[in-house]
Amino acid sequence: MASLRQRIPKLVFPKVSASSGSGYGQTGASRTAPWQKGFKPDSKSAARDIEDHLQLLRESSRSLVQAGGVAEGAVKTVATNVVGSGLRLHARPDASLLGMSTQQAADWARLVEVEFDLWASDPCGTDLLGLLTFGQLQRVALLSQVQSGDAFVLPTLADRSLYQPYGLRLHLVEADRVRTPRESGLVAGWHGRSQGKAANGNDIFDGVEVGPDGRVAAYWFHNNHPNEARVDVTEQAVRVIPREPITGLRTVLHLIVTERPEQRRGLPILAGAIKKVKNLERFTDAELAAAVAQTFLAYYVKSEFPPLGGAPLGKEAEDADDEMEIEEGTVQELRPGQDLGALPPTHPGAQFDPFVKAITEQVGASLEIPAEVLLKAYDSNYSSARAARLEATMAFTMWREWICANLCRPVYELWMTEAVALGRINAPGFATDPLRRHAYLQSGWVGPSFGQLDPIKEVKAELLQIGEGLTTHAASAMRLTGARFDELLPTIQAERAALAAIGQQETTEGNSTDG
Repeated sequence: MASLRQRIPKLVFPKVSASSGSGYGQTGASRTAPWQKGFKPDSKSAARDIEDHLQLLRESSRSLVQAGGVAEGAVKTVATNVVGSGLRLHARPDASLLGMSTQQAADWARLVEVEFDLWASDPCGTDLLGLLTFGQLQRVALLSQVQSGDAFVLPTLADRSLYQPYGLRLHLVEADRVRTPRESGLVAGWHGRSQGKAANGNDIFDGVEVGPDGRVAAYWFHNNHPNEARVDVTEQAVRVIPREPITGLRTVLHLIVTERPEQRRGLPILAGAIKKVKNLERFTDAELAAAVAQTFLAYYVKSEFPPLGGAPLGKEAEDADDEMEIEEGTVQELRPGQDLGALPPTHPGAQFDPFVKAITEQVGASLEIPAEVLLKAYDSNYSSARAARLEATMAFTMWREWICANLCRPVYELWMTEAVALGRINAPGFATDPLRRHAYLQSGWVGPSFGQLDPIKEVKAELLQIGEGLTTHAASAMRLTGARFDELLPTIQAERAALAAIGQQETTEGNSTDG
């Protein structure tokens, strides 16, 4: 009789390499596991991981956007929902800190908004090139940042005129023009990364000069694009410090979304999805080409007999009467032994739409834009579509706050400084007391509404929240229409008064008729 030890099967466990260690060394950090074959992760500093590849990432991102499809839809969806036609100033001075009454603060804010619009709505007053209003410049700046990873705005002063009393002008500069100058001992890295030394000994990484403590000391702006060869222009680089030394006012607005500590240049929003988007573009183009090719040959002729003497050549081919032309309304006589067959359409395949949607969902997840919003296809039920829209709204809200913090509020501060200096805005203590200056500069920025899938349901929900004291008319108006309630209120009151007067007049006329 076999012993108990002999009857129990021998258990064989896989050997764990000593180099794998414990914990994550046996799972995701294993170097010897079978699934790790061909997967050789390697990560370095933010500078190496990003700047070494930034030029190629920019070019790839722009190429995909220019080709249309999902990439173009993604960047334009972000720009339209975040900025739309432009975010509008809502001045909100801290009345209690400034010693103002509520009415005084409202009057002061209204004057500031009108003065700011005088500047912001004039392309020749806002844009150094004289092309864009401030709202339009916001959109272009966001589109540039999303595609290129970052963008730059240089505030400058220009001549004032009779009808444009402000000299502040904004120069929007593309990311490629900020790079390390050649005369700094340029050392080029992979795909265009550049590193050099400034005359003061500071390191320059991809056009960003960094001091010994790691703080950004200056930006190096070039007068031309690196891929634009012009024999009539001598390349020049200008060093611009980020702030005025005495006032601390911004001299460079660097529009960048950072993901890692000590990151100096930004990544295009499509950086992590370039491979999927490009392959989706190739797949879509291939399916489209196959579908178009099928339309060129819709029918074929079957014959029981081979052509006599082979295929006709030369003049005989031109005179051959056995060629068939099939057009709209054609009736064609077939010879004996011939039959007409139709080619069944096989493109696009039945799995084309599900596959495209599946890849788009993955791309949308990396961009924080659900596929329903990215494709503008709300073909699911209301709850699912609303959930997708709410998820996208959170991302758009984050982007809106980002552009307010990095572009709108800094520009507002620069404009307000000039307005106070010119005496057009009365703000006692603005130039001397940092706390009062901060109180005057408090502002909100009104953007387009994110829309409603079912306006009746969502308006009822807002009214219920207002009734229960969970929100305000101002907040609801902003969410539902993107308008300010204080701007709507005078018109609402005037309309209601007019309607009430009409109703009273009709009642009076009715009573007179009855009498």
